[in-house]
Amino acid sequence: MQLAQQTSSMILALRRKADKKVRQPLSKAVVPAPDSATFDQLNYIADLIKAEVNVKELEIIPAENDVENLVKKIKPNFKTLGKKYGKQMKEIAQAMNSFGKHEISEIERNGVYVLSLPSGAVELTTEDVEIITEDMPGWLVANEGKLTVALDITVTDSLLREGIARELVN
Repeated sequence: MQLAQQTSSMILALRRKADKKVRQPLSKAVVPAPDSATFDQLNYIADLIKAEVNVKELEIIPAENDVENLVKKIKPNFKTLGKKYGKQMKEIAQAMNSFGKHEISEIERNGVYVLSLPSGAVELTTEDVEIITEDMPGWLVANEGKLTVALDITVTDSLLREGIARELVN
């Protein structure tokens, strides 16, 4: 239930950000599951989430599949890293700029990533980094811990008519 609440509140926050009332149906939300247990749980509560946030389709993507359009970037958390590796900060920041999907997903999955630098190995934890998901065209994206949600905010004619009908009924 906590996962359902978290997912629903993230989608509702995206709706508020896009100024889309809950009465206005939207076509799709995508949730990449960080692991197989979360994937199973999300599939179990998908209908509940769809009803709560008024989305026609909730696509849950297994951890093995990558979402092609989901662009993740990583930034160092200078506050925590500065205390641990003060002198190596420039080196760490440069190395993190070259991180790709594989390195970012390893940090998200394992909570730890060992970075080999010329000045010595550095152990990065999830507290040492900030992972940001960029919005895709026509979509809004939100992150909260390991959970990411993407919401299609495009309103088609049929969705608009359905939203107007709901508004009239209400």
